[in-house]
Parts: sequence; structure tokens; C-alpha cells
Amino acid sequence: MTARKGSSQRQSLIGRALRFLRRLQSRFSGPRVKTVQGSSAKTFLSLFVADFSKSSEAKLLSHLAERVATNWPATPNILTDLRLDMSQMSDQDVIARADRALGGNLHPSGQQPRFRENGLIDWSHNPAPTREWLLMMHRHAWWALWARAYQISSDEKYANAFVSQLNDWLDHHPMPGKKEEHREPWRLMECALRVRISWLPAFGAFFDAQSFDAPSKLRMLRALH
Repeated sequence: MTARKGSSQRQSLIGRALRFLRRLQSRFSGPRVKTVQGSSAKTFLSLFVADFSKSSEAKLLSHLAERVATNWPATPNILTDLRLDMSQMSDQDVIARADRALGGNLHPSGQQPRFRENGLIDWSHNPAPTREWLLMMHRHAWWALWARAYQISSDEKYANAFVSQLNDWLDHHPMPGKKEEHREPWRLMECALRVRISWLPAFGAFFDAQSFDAPSKLRMLRALH
């Protein structure tokens, strides 16, 4: 009886310890995240196209072409990160500011990103003394500025810059397996803000741009999902 009682107590203690460790793990690493990033094309496209076939990509993109032309989130006028209200700017002012952003002038503080040898942003570099600057970088507000400039001018340079940065950012920031509030790219606030302010408007504004090819569109859709 004494041996069985002791064994039962040990099992109870082990069970409590395991439950504590699970709670601790959840607290620091967050719950698991469901993602389609690594799924097959068939699995991903079946979320949108019921009768999956080789033409499913074309069907989905054809549907989205109609959506962006008739019912899609507009590019916002207020870009808080850039201290801009585009409703108060002339077309020429928008173009001029967008061109400065092409050259790396992204933030009104004057603190600019570091660029790698290939001319693309080093997304991990923070030149500021606080975390807020790096959080801003992962919201991509200047994509909305480029989107407005493209809508005004139809200049492919804005679309090309957007697509290059989109693919580069996705290359360097794969979807985490768990919620990660402690990492700037995947903090929930940044996810929400970039989707509303920059990603969705840019997807619609650049949809017909030559640079925004089908693979890039589908990759962005996976990331949004």
C-alpha cells in the first residue's frame, strides 16, 4: 500500500510538472500557428477553387483581377509611419516623396535602413536607440506610397521596387511555427497594420503591373493567408 501510494504521488507530481512546463512553453513561445506557407499548390488553391485543376491558379487570379477592379481596399491617405497625409499632397508631391523612398529615404526621422550588397534592405538592422523604428520597418508603409505613385504615373519602377522588397522580405521572414510577440516581424500589431495599410492596397494597386507576375501574386496570397 505504501509503495503504491508513493508511486501515485510521484505520478501526480510528474503530471503537475509537465502541465507547468506546457503552460510555461505556451507563455514564452505562444500557441501554434496554422500556415499554408509549406503546403502544396493543390492544398493552397483548394482553399479558394473548389474544382481544383491545372487551371486553378488562372481561375483564382482571374477572380482577383475582377475584385481589385471593383471592390478592393483603397490606398490609405494617412501614412502615420511616414508622417504623410496624401489627401493634402499634389500628384507631383506624391511622386517626389515616392522617389525619395526609392532611394532609401523611408523615415522622416532621417534614420535610414542599411542596405545589403544586392541593394536590398537589411531588415534586421536598427539604427535607432528604440525598438519602434524596427517595428516601423516591418509595417512597409512606403509600399502604400509607391502604390499611390504607380496609380498616378503607371511607372513600372514603383512596382518593381515593391515586388523586389516583397520577395526579399518573405525570403528572410518565413512564417514562425508559433505566435512570436517578441519578434518585430511577427508581432500581432505589425501583422495587422501591414495587412491593412500596405499589403492589401499594394496588392490591388500593382495587380496589373508587369513586374507583379503570377508567382509573386500567389506567394503574397500565401503570406496573407
